[in-house]
Amino acid sequence: MEKTLTRQLVIAAGYFCAFLGFVVILGWVFQIPELVQILPNFAPMRFNAALSFLLCGFALVLLEKGFHFLSQSLAFLIVIISILTIAQYVFGIDLKIDSFFSGPFVRDADV
Repeated sequence: MEKTLTRQLVIAAGYFCAFLGFVVILGWVFQIPELVQILPNFAPMRFNAALSFLLCGFALVLLEKGFHFLSQSLAFLIVIISILTIAQYVFGIDLKIDSFFSGPFVRDADV
């Protein structure tokens, strides 16, 4: 019983994470600021971060359902996106991954 509940919670968390990423991606595609930026003074979630949320959610669900290779492949893709994003900040270079899929349409918060 306990294992079934834990398994259901993991799958629900994976779907929630994927749903959150999907909603933000929709915000970028259809240029809906409310889906990308919760409040005007908050920083918007970048497209690559939303994509990582989506992939992470699917990877979690796939892992729990026994599709280990697919889950690991998605995790590898998430790591690549993350390394490239961190490299931009550490080395001060612009690899254009923030605007690769969609250009900016909301202004970053003045933090």
